[in-house]
Amino acid sequence: MYHQISDNIYLISKENTKSIIHCNAYLIVNKDEAILIGPGNIADFEDVYKKT
Repeated sequence: MYHQISDNIYLISKENTKSIIHCNAYLIVNKDEAILIGPGNIADFEDVYKKT
């Protein structure tokens, strides 16, 4: 799931029902460049990457 927080900043989250820890990554977009901050652990990365 993702939510726009402000212009060019998005929260990308993944709830893991098997864990109490949830992945909350932030995507910051600036023209043709972007950075993903806090993509979670390796088990969550593929799902988070697909949402970006």
